[in-house]
Amino acid sequence: MKNATKKIVTIGGGSGQYVLLAGLRDLADINVTSVVSMADNGGSTGRLRDELGTLPPGDALKCVLALSPFREVANRILLKKLNNDRRLQGHNAGNMLLTMLSRYTGSFPAAIQALAEILDARGTVLPGTTIKTTLVAELVDGTRIYGESAIDIPQSSQRERIQDLFLVPHHNDSISVYPP
Repeated sequence: MKNATKKIVTIGGGSGQYVLLAGLRDLADINVTSVVSMADNGGSTGRLRDELGTLPPGDALKCVLALSPFREVANRILLKKLNNDRRLQGHNAGNMLLTMLSRYTGSFPAAIQALAEILDARGTVLPGTTIKTTLVAELVDGTRIYGESAIDIPQSSQRERIQDLFLVPHHNDSISVYPP
């Protein structure tokens, strides 16, 4: 009996999936699909989401890079921070490229696919949603924390335990990353 191709699906954000996908990339007889979170709201990704209305590109970029045979050189180029222009300060070339591809192709999934083709990625990267969302953590005391970056870094060492996590539609005017 022939070895059948194994289909593997990963679900997560950019950092953890990067390590997992980089390890899976070169295994024989596998077909990898990565479903990547669209809830990132920190740094360059959050600014692009809020200022340009794009889906957050950072985690998808990392997943495509992990599946590329050119990931070492691509990481050096695409993860390089653009710091020579005030408007581009803190953005990396890959986030800007994925945002531009999204505008050029007309959709974020098509932009990811185009980047994957450019980098000869060995697998498929899909956004977990094509709707801009905000991650919300509800603590056991009922307090809600909005935004992945605020959830990741507690404002106090005495923060209550997280009771529930859910997504809500993202609206710049009604949801704040750091509520009062």
